[in-house]
Amino acid sequence: MLYKECDRATGLYQLAYQHYQEKRFEEACYLFQVLVLLQPSCLSAWKGFAGCLKMLKYFAAARECYLQYRSLAGQEDLSTLLHLADCALSVGKQKEGLG
Repeated sequence: MLYKECDRATGLYQLAYQHYQEKRFEEACYLFQVLVLLQPSCLSAWKGFAGCLKMLKYFAAARECYLQYRSLAGQEDLSTLLHLADCALSVGKQKEGLG
């Protein structure tokens, strides 16, 4: 299997996820970013990082993270495809001054 879950940094992931659940997206984003740097093949870290970026309206960066998640996952995931589409649409709205 190409990827591993965040086995070496479980506590860090749990803290990042807790911040995300509490809508503390900036703090969660920072922790997920550290996780993807420590364990670049960790799927849940990439998805958490992408979700935080999306909630912070960094749609282009979130799209890149979702693409990285998708490349590591090895199989299609409908929710990821929907998030990718939402980010693409949101980037378009920002460029047009609508978002």
